[in-house]
Amino acid sequence: MSYFLLQAVKKVDTAARVWTTRAAACLSKYKKILLPTSKTEDDRRREYILNIILILSLCALSILGATLYWNSAHVEKYTGMSPFYFTIIILIYASLFYASKKGYWKIATILLLIINMAGTMYTGWKWGASLPETLLLTVLVIAIASVLISSTAGFVTSGVMIASLAIMGIHEAIHLNVPDWRLDEISITDVITYSVMFLFISFIVWLSNRQIDASLKRARESEKLLQAERNILEQRVSERTEELIIDQRKRLMEVDRIVKVGELAQGIIHDLMSPLTSMNLYMEEIHSRPEKYSSDMTHAMFVKTLEASRRMKSFMESARHLISPGQLHENMSVNLHKKVIMAYDVVAYNARRNNVNIVINVNESININAHPLRIQQILINLLSNAIDACSPYESDKILCSDKHVQIDGVQLGDEVRITISDNGCGMDNEHVSKLFTHPKTTKSSGTGIGLINTHSIITEELRGTIKVESKKGLGASVIVTLPRQGNKDLTHPHLK
Repeated sequence: MSYFLLQAVKKVDTAARVWTTRAAACLSKYKKILLPTSKTEDDRRREYILNIILILSLCALSILGATLYWNSAHVEKYTGMSPFYFTIIILIYASLFYASKKGYWKIATILLLIINMAGTMYTGWKWGASLPETLLLTVLVIAIASVLISSTAGFVTSGVMIASLAIMGIHEAIHLNVPDWRLDEISITDVITYSVMFLFISFIVWLSNRQIDASLKRARESEKLLQAERNILEQRVSERTEELIIDQRKRLMEVDRIVKVGELAQGIIHDLMSPLTSMNLYMEEIHSRPEKYSSDMTHAMFVKTLEASRRMKSFMESARHLISPGQLHENMSVNLHKKVIMAYDVVAYNARRNNVNIVINVNESININAHPLRIQQILINLLSNAIDACSPYESDKILCSDKHVQIDGVQLGDEVRITISDNGCGMDNEHVSKLFTHPKTTKSSGTGIGLINTHSIITEELRGTIKVESKKGLGASVIVTLPRQGNKDLTHPHLK
């Protein structure tokens, strides 16, 4: 017995699975039939609602038609609608659905609205405007116009139907004898008819709201996705912009370095010519007339030649440090006084050309644990700017004739303070506030990137500070404070 029950349960389960699969396939097939083909969101929503209305109308007409055909065939005194005309109505609705699926859903919508309006007017004209079915059909027509076309179409349809109801009401009062149905009790058929029409109207409104909610949901999701994409894009743009700014800054620093080397090379070459000329004169004098000079005089001339060669070596060493970047991965003990002298050698020609006196007041015992090139870059940039502030093209802004630049260096505990001051043209507060953030310069041939580069070296690589004090027409002072132990991390991307 249990075996047969088990087999019966298996058969029932198998049958249920088969019917479930078939039902799902059928629903999927019908769903594909209802899918819209329009491109825009609003058109797809309206087309989808139209397809559902036409399908439901065809289903209802089919059920009603089956009842009508049965009554016309079996009832002796049948007084209802002719099956022929009812068949035409079904074919009209089927044609409207076919036109909608072929892409002519707007035409199908207008024809559906006209057919329903015609049916409503016929009902009101024949049985009275006050007939409940007439009023419900009027509401249905207005709902279809509003949902499937637009709110404006709904208002226009309302106006047309109100005028039609007024005309049908006059016709009812004059020509129709309708009090008989008003006095009749409501039958079960009337209840079913009214309920179906109420449900149909409610279904159209619900379906419209459902499609609108779905569209809003998709719009919100799309907005969220767009916001996320926009945030990602903004982040990428920001990162790329930062990379471009860094790359541009590096290129500008390199250009500024090349320009500065070109400017200072002229002075270095000029200063090399003086000791080289002295050496040449001494050697030719000894070579051409050796008998004229005693050993002491010859020795003195050799000493002067040696001093000139050492001076040339000093110039060449300064130039080499300016041009060759060297290694940046290690710190060295740098004597500040020696680096000031080397920087002075580089800018001395420019100072003499502009009649600027350079005063050096740096203790010879100050040492800084930093890369020599960085210290020299700082000193050359700041000294060059101070000299340019006293140059002839700024002479109308200088209040005194004694143009000078002074460099002071003192040790304060674990820090070294370097102060470079001048009595040149000076700057206003607005210009000072933008010195290290905007490549701005008052020089006719400057790029303005030198101070930004200097600020980066001091603050980001050497972990020091730089401050500018200046007044328009009264000169400026640049105060640099560096830790004596320096910083071992020399990997800042701007400085490679």
